[in-house]
Amino acid sequence: MHSFTAASRQLGTSGEGDVSYSIEYQDAGRHHITEQPWPRLFNISDARQHNRATNNSPFVVTTVLDTSILPNTIRTSVETRHSFQDRILENPDVALSVQGMKVTIYSQVIIQALREVVTYYPCTNLRSSKLEILEPFCIIAHHISELESYNATCRDSETSWTTGERNPDSTLGLGASTLMLEATPDTSASTDGTTPGHIRLLLDFFKKACPVEIIDREKNLYAMEPPLCTFRMLWLAFKPGTTVYVKSEGRIAARVVQSVDVDSGILSNPAREPSAYVLRLWYLDFDGYKVGRRCCSETIHPFESESEIMSLNVFPCAFLDKMDDGKNRRELEAYGRKWFSFLKGGRANYLGPSLQSQEPLV
Repeated sequence: MHSFTAASRQLGTSGEGDVSYSIEYQDAGRHHITEQPWPRLFNISDARQHNRATNNSPFVVTTVLDTSILPNTIRTSVETRHSFQDRILENPDVALSVQGMKVTIYSQVIIQALREVVTYYPCTNLRSSKLEILEPFCIIAHHISELESYNATCRDSETSWTTGERNPDSTLGLGASTLMLEATPDTSASTDGTTPGHIRLLLDFFKKACPVEIIDREKNLYAMEPPLCTFRMLWLAFKPGTTVYVKSEGRIAARVVQSVDVDSGILSNPAREPSAYVLRLWYLDFDGYKVGRRCCSETIHPFESESEIMSLNVFPCAFLDKMDDGKNRRELEAYGRKWFSFLKGGRANYLGPSLQSQEPLV
């Protein structure tokens, strides 16, 4: 199966509070083809209409579809036109399924809010003028309380944000009348020309994609004895910066989460078996010259129903620390202090791999 994408765009058509949508198409290599207006948040069952939208978009919600269309990495504009003439969405011979979603943020109000509340997310570039977040939108979930507080204590000027570059290919003759949708009133909006609308729009979207009830249910599992988890929501426990225990050769070592690779359809396509989580981790090591971070990774394969979180090969330290009153943590900290003391100089016997066989420190 290959893919193109459908993007639903939160837009300001007559005012910044209005909402309209569009579709973005990508080829099998995930390269942009063009955009097409769409009347509502994309859904395969009723994907039959198109309408033109404007470009004042705080953020774009993109639904990625797997299709049976053959890949083409050098698609021309003529071939792009043919794709629309073939009416992909209405063609019963083209197999379609939801691959996942992503959000591309253009609003500087939202990006600045994330800069204010996020302290450690090394694989997300918050210095950029636009930001792409893949499902399940971990950075939003991990900072939902902070964003709610930020939104409650600030007022976003409607003119205080700028949009990044758009690429709506308007050369394909896809124009149609713009569809105006009624936006949900923002009860916290002020009457003096300022409003927290952009952040509110993002939070409202996230709560539809990942309802608070699902997050609360997962957190309730963490509080059980022994702590439990589900595979589809396991990403929630591995916020970047979290210290985790890794089981290796009968021992437990401590690592720090740098990032987590999550199936992009973990929320939007529950019928499909999700791919494994890949956790990018780091720890301190010595290469003979300096102490620095050494990177490693761990994989958690899919499992059914609920599972004891400490039965996994990697899990947050907090669960075991609570169970053994910090005994394992204190032992590892004592070992670390002894290891660091050896770096000051002295003589010791060593049995293990040579320095040349190690990955470089970062």
